[in-house]
Amino acid sequence: MTLSSTRRRITLLCCAALLVLIGSLPAAGEPEALQVMVGQSSGQNVRVRSLPSTKGEILGALGSGDTIIVAERRDTGETHPWYRIIY
Repeated sequence: MTLSSTRRRITLLCCAALLVLIGSLPAAGEPEALQVMVGQSSGQNVRVRSLPSTKGEILGALGSGDTIIVAERRDTGETHPWYRIIY
């Protein structure tokens, strides 16, 4: 095998690898958009916590009817789900 044929093979392999990588970019896709909902607090003095746990730091409290934006719902196996909110 000559030096020029070795270079040609290496160049072809590099081009093939580059095409495979470029072809995989659209397959990665866009990140999924965050789905949000607007809601209202249904209880008085509902504690807002830093974590989905009663051990999370209390950041504030919601009154009955306070408007919130629900960014995520987490089912942790407890009676009521936890919600990530913006208020």
